[in-house]
Amino acid sequence: MKCLVYISMILLAIGCTDAPTDWSPYYESQHTQAYGTEVFQDQLNELYPSAKKTIVKNRTPEFFENYYGQNSTYFYINTNCYINDTLFEDILHYTKSNNSVFIATDEGENDCYNKLGIRMNYAYDQKYYKLTLKHLHYGDKEFTLKNRPTEIAYFSKIPDNAQVLGTIEIADSIYPNFIALNRLQGSKILLHANPELFSNYHLLHENDAQYSLNTLSHLMHTNEIIWDGFGTRRRYFTPPSEGDSADLLRYITKHKSLLLALLCISLMIGLFLLFNYKRVVRAMPVHSAQQNNSIAFMQMVANLFVGQENHIDLARYRIHFFLDRIKDKYYIDIGTLDETFKNSLAIKSGLKAEELNRLILELRKVKNTNYLNKANFVKFSKTIEHFTKKLSIL
Repeated sequence: MKCLVYISMILLAIGCTDAPTDWSPYYESQHTQAYGTEVFQDQLNELYPSAKKTIVKNRTPEFFENYYGQNSTYFYINTNCYINDTLFEDILHYTKSNNSVFIATDEGENDCYNKLGIRMNYAYDQKYYKLTLKHLHYGDKEFTLKNRPTEIAYFSKIPDNAQVLGTIEIADSIYPNFIALNRLQGSKILLHANPELFSNYHLLHENDAQYSLNTLSHLMHTNEIIWDGFGTRRRYFTPPSEGDSADLLRYITKHKSLLLALLCISLMIGLFLLFNYKRVVRAMPVHSAQQNNSIAFMQMVANLFVGQENHIDLARYRIHFFLDRIKDKYYIDIGTLDETFKNSLAIKSGLKAEELNRLILELRKVKNTNYLNKANFVKFSKTIEHFTKKLSIL
């Protein structure tokens, strides 16, 4: 049973965390907190395994505009009743075609109850509540709920044609808390005054769960379940759409003929573009060959060497080029030729730090002098070429 799995999960969570329990009255199936309804929705899948499941995720009025099924059941469980008078008219029309409705709310002043002539009252500070389910196939059954909410609702006035399916005993008086309004062709409107009894918290208590699930005995069989308990507040408070492109696309996808026409048009446009692009000749841009700056650089260096014999500037150019190649390959800072630079280069190149002392010495000598003769330049160049091969930065 999934109930046992949920109990184990909650007990494990309680044992593994010190976080306080969230008692917020969500009453939505995406919430696993105490007053969510995820467990009840899962139990509907267990009780009606062959029934199709439809979760209302858009605005409910828009949903009812396009849906009137046969032998389906609409579920609404929330301590707040967001169903207004207009939507309730749609629900009444929905129940005329062999469809049933199950609404559990304890908000007394709502359009549903006002339209049906129902009034509610509340009891407080009871240590326990005695509940009775009537007209079950095995007779009436009593339940005792201990240590439950200090406030509980019941019907103080019901229509003359209402059938009492459940009662609650308060201070030696018995009041209805579960009624049915029979409609045409076997349709039913089932109204319950205690939505908290269908929350995760109560369904994870065996006695409470037996009561809550036995209320569904009056539905017996349904071909489809319509669950209006996902993101309820957000959906009901979302303003009506103004006919934007998203609504237009949603309307098209709801109708197979319009969707097929849209696909055909898209296919024709795709074929037109596919066969027509070959006929369109674009002017190809002319790209001039890039100038070989390497040759110009070599000519400049040759002029420095041959014409002016400026060995110190040539040596410094070689240092800049050499250090840039080291930076590009080994990703180290070349700003200062210190111990950090030497150690980083040794680690990344695999050379010994002592072996790099000669290189560091030559680089510092050239950087710190203003004159360099030909003999020293040749010696410096051989050192650079030696370490260029060692460091594999050709």
